[in-house]
Amino acid sequence: MQSVRVGIKSLKDKSRLWGKLLMPHEQTGPAAWQVGSGPMIELVESDTEGIHSMLWLVRDLAQAEACLQERGIDYQRAGRRLNIDPDSLLGLNVQLADGSENHVPGA
Repeated sequence: MQSVRVGIKSLKDKSRLWGKLLMPHEQTGPAAWQVGSGPMIELVESDTEGIHSMLWLVRDLAQAEACLQERGIDYQRAGRRLNIDPDSLLGLNVQLADGSENHVPGA
């Protein structure tokens, strides 16, 4: 997994608390932290709190696309990313991206 975006109702009030929770991990933005060699966690303003989206890097985007098609999972291709239909995943926004390229979460 490359990144996780977490929806927060009051970003201004809660980002400091998240910073304390994620210490001593590197803060890479006003509301983003790199957790070791694992995923980046980014907070985003949202009407609902919880996991907002995830970005997964895959070795073979064409193979991932074929797998989604075989299973009848709706998705949209956006350049070198596959955006899985959130309705297929109980509202969760999941993107699959080509792992051979560098990606900026949320881009």
